[in-house]
Amino acid sequence: MNKHFKLIFLTSSIIYAVLFSSASWAQSVLQEVQQTGVLKVGIRKDAVLFGYEISGNWTGYCVGFANSLASSLSKKLILVLVSEQLHLPSQPAKE
Repeated sequence: MNKHFKLIFLTSSIIYAVLFSSASWAQSVLQEVQQTGVLKVGIRKDAVLFGYEISGNWTGYCVGFANSLASSLSKKLILVLVSEQLHLPSQPAKE
């Protein structure tokens, strides 16, 4: 079951990235990773099952995916802590 879920998660992540990414943005990010040799990935600190910290070690599905991606690119991985709050622009009240 665990391997099945990881495969589904990895496949859906790749499909999402391919379908909804901008080619020019993706190319500039890839160029930065190639030039610096570092893959930076944002991880939420409190997203249980996806990214969380236990005794100073990061774990979760997103962390595992990031490690796999960095390994396949032969690049160093840096996990960056991101805020759990979304900053959305204010919307006018409906009348």
